[in-house]
Amino acid sequence: MRSAPQRDFWTLFFAGWIWHSLYTVTGYNDVVGLIAPINESVWEHLKLGYGATLVLMVQDAWRSVARSQSSSIIGRAIGIIAMNVFIVVGFYAYSLSIGRSIVVVDIMLYGVASWIAVLIHNRINERRPSATMEYIGIVMLMIIAGVFAWWTIHVPASAIFHPQM
Repeated sequence: MRSAPQRDFWTLFFAGWIWHSLYTVTGYNDVVGLIAPINESVWEHLKLGYGATLVLMVQDAWRSVARSQSSSIIGRAIGIIAMNVFIVVGFYAYSLSIGRSIVVVDIMLYGVASWIAVLIHNRINERRPSATMEYIGIVMLMIIAGVFAWWTIHVPASAIFHPQM
């Protein structure tokens, strides 16, 4: 049987892969497009970690009910932020240094970022955050969703928001 970190990693990894196609599979549903990638920009791909974490949180809820295992919401929220910072820094560091992006490297970046998010969550979860911190985590998740939605509708001119050719 796999350990919780391994299960969490694989859930994040495969849910992100599925999340990548969610907008297309739902017939280009605009509501889904607020939190699922709508194009091949770096910004839109940051939604993969958010969506996969939402799936992981459903798994967390199941574990909580079925096995009385708690999971930290603030840990998941901070994990998303760390995941996305790692992806952006990693992507631009390697693609600007070699002059192009490579899909396999991008997938590996997402995998490493997923593992980082799991480790951060587990470290925070071990400390048993207070109810106040958990509420802050909920607010953080809502703010992240709001930022994704806002910048999907009101796309800034920056290169990170436009598809890489």
